[in-house]
Amino acid sequence: MKATNLDLMKLSAAFDGEFNLADFTPDEIDEMLGLLQSGATAEQIREKYFEFYDDIKDRVLDKHKWSD
Repeated sequence: MKATNLDLMKLSAAFDGEFNLADFTPDEIDEMLGLLQSGATAEQIREKYFEFYDDIKDRVLDKHKWSD
């Protein structure tokens, strides 16, 4: 999927300023756009992202937000 500028603006708006395009690979952006288009909330996208990258969180601690 080739993301348009409008797609990226929608993704950024969904995260209310907590989104930096440079932090993600093209495949990750495509996946997030697909989730967003299917009706997922920003919190659901965060949960899916951190489930995949579980090495950056400790299950004993509160869930991390991208803004932390």
